[in-house]
Amino acid sequence: MPIRGFDLNTATIDDLLTVKGLDRNWAQKIIDYRNSHGPFNDWTDLNDIPDFSARHINDLRRSGVTIGGKRAA
Repeated sequence: MPIRGFDLNTATIDDLLTVKGLDRNWAQKIIDYRNSHGPFNDWTDLNDIPDFSARHINDLRRSGVTIGGKRAA
């Protein structure tokens, strides 16, 4: 899967829709959460999004998305 080349803290809805496994609803939840709570510090912050599953987190990780410029370990 190609690297998407964007950071979760600056991603637009269109960026997030390029991630296989994320639909518009989940992309909007990421953006809404970020807008309400500030930037994501690390991958564990995604667990605070209601009903956001480990599958969604793994989809983001595999797509090459970064958080604060850092790729998932």
